[in-house]
Order: sequence, then C-alpha cells, then structure tokens
Amino acid sequence: SNSGVRKTADGVVCPFVEMGVSARRIEQGPDGKYQDAPMTSDRDASVQYAQAFTRNFGAIADAVPEIGELREMGRAMVLARYLLEQGAGLDVAIASKFAAVVVGDKARYPMEIPTLRRQRTRSSVDLGGSGELSVSRRTMVMHGGVDLKATQEKKVPEIQVPERVLEPQAPKFKCPLFVAAA
Repeated sequence: SNSGVRKTADGVVCPFVEMGVSARRIEQGPDGKYQDAPMTSDRDASVQYAQAFTRNFGAIADAVPEIGELREMGRAMVLARYLLEQGAGLDVAIASKFAAVVVGDKARYPMEIPTLRRQRTRSSVDLGGSGELSVSRRTMVMHGGVDLKATQEKKVPEIQVPERVLEPQAPKFKCPLFVAAA
C-alpha cells in the first residue's frame, strides 16, 4: 500500500493511504505450518476479485461502513507513526483529565477483526482402465482477514503541498495532547 502524509503550506498534516485487497494461496510447508504459496494465478477467480476490489476500494469504503472504518484506521496509523517520528509525545497531564473511551455494545463492536472462512469439498469416483474403483476427495478452503501491519523499514513519506487549507486569519494553536519529546 502507498501511504504517507501531505503537509500544506500552512502546516496542516493530512494522512493518506491507498488500500487494496490481495489474494493469496496458502500451502502447508514441510514443517507443517501454513505459508503463502509461491504464486497465485492471475486467472484465478479470487485474484480477479481482489484486483476488482482494489480498483474500486474508495467507492466500496464509501458505501460499506466497515470497509470505511478500516480505511480510517489505516490513516490513523499513518498519522500516529508520523507524529512519533517527528518527536511528538503524549502530554500525560492533559490526557489524564479525559475519560478513556469505552466501547459500549461488544456484540456490535467485537474486539477482533473477523475473518472469512469458506470450505468446499468435492468428491469423485473413478473407474480406472483395469476395473479398479477409485474414490477421491478434494477440499478447498479460503480464508480472508485484515493485515494492518505497518512496516518499520522506512519513515512515513512527507509530501509538501504548496496550497493553504486554513483561512489566512485563522488563529494558530498547538494541539494540547502532544508535546515535543525531549
């Protein structure tokens, strides 16, 4: 995913993320653990679906609140990482004056991101050339989930934007929750 922040001429920082969907085939490795397969075919229906979803991610996120929340979570993660890289720290004295956010209805807001699991089993019976009866069963399982991993390999890119977004007479103030790290 492509992500970073845009910083306007008047100092406004706006995070951006380009999110998408990938299809991966998993196989059981020699150690018994599941791992990504070396290749997933572009002709595979799940790959085509993932590509179409990625092309239309913005429209889908606008229409489906849960997908929109994932996009906003991605933006929040980019912004938080950028602030940390810039030396911002939480002002505990001010933060302690606010009540912690509590999620009310846990049935509506589970504390984990759900994953999709579909399983399809197909059996076949074959009568071989020598008259032997052969029965085989093939099970295909598809899993889906969310990976919000933020790579630590590089700093969050900052793109300078020459435009201003604030009115010229708008008062400037510091965010009271953050202080510069010493």
